[in-house]
Amino acid sequence: RWNLAFFDITRPQWGDLGACDVANSCTRQLDGEARHRGVEAGAATRLGAWTLQGSASVMRARRQGGVIDPSLNGQTPTNVPEWIVRLSAAYRIAALPGLTAQAGLSHEGPRNVLPDASVRLPSWTQVDASLRYDTRLGGHAATWTLGVDNLFNRRFFKEAPYQYSHVYLFPAAPRTVRLALQTEF
Repeated sequence: RWNLAFFDITRPQWGDLGACDVANSCTRQLDGEARHRGVEAGAATRLGAWTLQGSASVMRARRQGGVIDPSLNGQTPTNVPEWIVRLSAAYRIAALPGLTAQAGLSHEGPRNVLPDASVRLPSWTQVDASLRYDTRLGGHAATWTLGVDNLFNRRFFKEAPYQYSHVYLFPAAPRTVRLALQTEF
C-alpha cells in the first residue's frame, strides 16, 4: 500500500487589538490567515513475518494578511512542525502463534512557540515498543497488548499551542508501561 497527498490549506487567524490589560480594553478580531502547503507520503508492506510502515510529511506554513501586527506576516504559525516522520515495524513470532513484537518511531521537526518565532521548540523523537497476543476468550476474538510508550524516557515538549496571548506547553508523558485487553462480544 502507498499514498501520496499534496495539500494547500488556508486557516483564519485571530488576534487581539488593544491593550488587553483591563476589562473591555481590547477586541478579538480576524487577523489574516495561515496557509499550509506541503506533501505527505506513506507506504506499508508485508515481507513474510514482517509488516513495515512509514510516512513522512513536509510542509511550509506561513501567516499572511495580518494587520494587527504586520511583522508576523511571513512567519510560521505557532505549534506547526516543519516535518513529521513515523515508522513502525511488526514481527509475527512463528514459534508462538498469535504473538507479534512491534516498535514505532515518531519524529517531529521544530515549531514556533511564540508568533514572532523568538522562542521555538526543538525537534523530538519518541520510540514505543509492545508485544501483542491475539487469542480467543469465551469464543470471542481478544487481543492482549503489553507496551512501553516513550521507551527511552526522553523528556521534551510535544506541543505548544498559543491562544489568547498565552503559551501552553505540553510535555511528553514519561516512560509508561501499559497492559490492555481488547475483545469483541
